[in-house]
Amino acid sequence: MLKCIKNNLPILTLLIIVLGGFGYPFYSGEWITLPRLAEFDAKCYDINVPDEVEYKQSELFCSCMHMSKLENNKEKSKYCANLIKK
Repeated sequence: MLKCIKNNLPILTLLIIVLGGFGYPFYSGEWITLPRLAEFDAKCYDINVPDEVEYKQSELFCSCMHMSKLENNKEKSKYCANLIKK
C-alpha cells in the first residue's frame, strides 16, 4: 500500500491541486468570471456608486441602497458606504 502511494505521489498531488482549483470558488466566493453587464446594470440602475466603493462590492452597495429605509439619498449613501467599508 505504501509503495503504491509513493509510486503515484506526483499523480495524486496533481489531482489534489486540480480538485482544489475547482473547489476554491465555492469555498471563497470569488469567481473568475464576472457577472454579465446587463445583470449588474439592472441591479444598480439609477444609483450613483461612490468612488471609495470597490467594483467587487458595488453590487452589495446597490442592494443596500435598495433595502435601506432611510429617506434621504445622501444619508443612504453614507450609511451603505460605511457598512461596506467595515
